[in-house]
Amino acid sequence: QISALRRIGDITIDGASFLRANTGEGYRLLFTLRNAARVPLAMPAVELSLLDSQQRVVVRRVLMPADFGAPPVLPPGADRSAALPVELSGPQAAALPPIAGYLVVAFYP
Repeated sequence: QISALRRIGDITIDGASFLRANTGEGYRLLFTLRNAARVPLAMPAVELSLLDSQQRVVVRRVLMPADFGAPPVLPPGADRSAALPVELSGPQAAALPPIAGYLVVAFYP
């Protein structure tokens, strides 16, 4: 099976932010993926890692392209923005230390 080219070095993440939502206890993840290549590339997955004040990962979530409504291919020179709700709830969430930072990384699984 032939699929779109995978060159993660040509994919950049521009303008990522992780903000508390206007209502409730949730958050909102915003990011833009950009294809710097001159050829179409396969849409990558995105890993969100939430960090504590010591920069240790306390929560990690992988978002597949379907999770953020992206097509399977990112055209040359194009970008794709996403805005996703992130809920931290339940007994496990209550035991988490305060979120002090985040990392967003694009990768091919």
